Amino acid sequence: MATSRHGTRAQNANKHPGQIVIDSTQKRRPQAEVDAEKADLTFKKKQQILTKAAKIDRLTVVQQQEVKAAKKAAQDEVLASRQKPVEAVMMKLPLGPLKSTETAQPKKRATQKVRRTDIEDRLARDVVALDADSASSDIEFVEMAAAAVGKKRALPASVVLSEVRSKKAKANSQHGFREGWESSRSTSRTIKLEPGVEAQDPAAPTYGGFDEDDDNDDTAEGNAAPRNGVPAGQVVKSAKPLAVVKYKSAPSNTATTTRAPRRPNGCQSVTMANLPADIDITIWTKYFIPTCIDILGEHHAPFFPTDADVLKSIAKAFRVCFPGLAHEITIGSMIFKVLSQRCCEWRNKCSATAQDNVTEFLDGTPGLETPEARAEYIEGLGVGSTCDYLYQQITPVRRGCFRSDFVLKTFAFHLNAIEGTIRDSPYPAIGALGIAAIAVERALLKYETGTLAVSDGRRDDNPLVFSAASWSNACDEMISDICALDNKTWEEIYALSTQFVKGRGKAIESGGPDNETDHPRQRQRAIISDETDV
Repeated sequence: MATSRHGTRAQNANKHPGQIVIDSTQKRRPQAEVDAEKADLTFKKKQQILTKAAKIDRLTVVQQQEVKAAKKAAQDEVLASRQKPVEAVMMKLPLGPLKSTETAQPKKRATQKVRRTDIEDRLARDVVALDADSASSDIEFVEMAAAAVGKKRALPASVVLSEVRSKKAKANSQHGFREGWESSRSTSRTIKLEPGVEAQDPAAPTYGGFDEDDDNDDTAEGNAAPRNGVPAGQVVKSAKPLAVVKYKSAPSNTATTTRAPRRPNGCQSVTMANLPADIDITIWTKYFIPTCIDILGEHHAPFFPTDADVLKSIAKAFRVCFPGLAHEITIGSMIFKVLSQRCCEWRNKCSATAQDNVTEFLDGTPGLETPEARAEYIEGLGVGSTCDYLYQQITPVRRGCFRSDFVLKTFAFHLNAIEGTIRDSPYPAIGALGIAAIAVERALLKYETGTLAVSDGRRDDNPLVFSAASWSNACDEMISDICALDNKTWEEIYALSTQFVKGRGKAIESGGPDNETDHPRQRQRAIISDETDV
């Protein structure tokens, strides 16, 4: 009998006479059956939800198709209205002068609306600079536009007006169209002169835009000669004529300029003339710059002289070379800008040296005269894959990594460049060797097809350009392998590179007759005696 905290049912019945006591005879269902029923209901609900969602999706697709069709029809209608023939627009224009009594008619208001649209189109084209009276002469514009309807091929109103204005300017000017352009320059766009950009010499040759004098004496006498490769009498049209710029020329009061071009491979447009006046140029060139290149050549990121450790070492070298000067070398300072440019030139010259070495080898090796033979040879060197061009020996096994003649000759350029450094560091030039290795890879890559490839312009992703954006990652990979070289290998690399160094073996003894008296610090070390690459 069932019991509860209030007693059994029999006891409760005795306490409450007259109450009906019902014993539950229903058996409890198994839990598995209940779970199966719930799962079945859940599955049915999911099916119903998916069915409704599918119906909604189908309805949405149909609605979207209808909306797209309506939009396309509206766009087609707009395009059709914009592509009306010019003749149809011109025929609506009046052929006579406008009368004030007809301005209130609806037809006349429609005509004025069309004329206003054409005038705005004329002003937006910027074919020729218009003066003030031509912009306000509506009746003259209407008459010329109506006259163009009678031609075999009607022209837009803006082109018709431009031709008429050009002919008038040519006829009224004593010096041709050039004077008309100069007189209307106030209404056109002007270009400001940027700092550091010199103006063009009027006597220098031009390479585009308008000439300083279109109607020269030779043309007037009938003895015109070709100018800049263009035969006499032939007109070179330009949609946007701009003033011509020639850099590093004598200043001029008449020429305008465009912005300065970018220097190759990220070099900044500064020179040693921008240095502070109290810096000795001789010490700067012979000792400070080689020392900075020496510091950067030992760094693991030779493309970036902005590293904190590099700046700290460069500042220390500056204090040694220029004692008593209070200049600070910080990123953005003029000293750092000039220094960065010299470091950029060091990398570029290293790349050019590698290119010259590869070209000299291909030109002087028998059997590599044809582009096909050169392409096959370059492919066998494993550019970008096995890097066999780095090894001193390939067959029967690879030996002498980073000791091929290509790499050693390029690394020797760095040894030439650091002549005069005041440092006596025990650390190897891992950055310089990495620069030499990727410079050789780029030089071989330019001969990948058998013919020397020429870059069509500077782009950040162009592998033919020796820039940080294109080659810094490859340099990092090279340096990671270079760091694994032992001291014996480094001694061999320096010894083998010395045979390609100019003026090798010149020793400096402390107090000896060959000692440099103006050297910032005396040291016991063999240095290079060649200033051509510094």
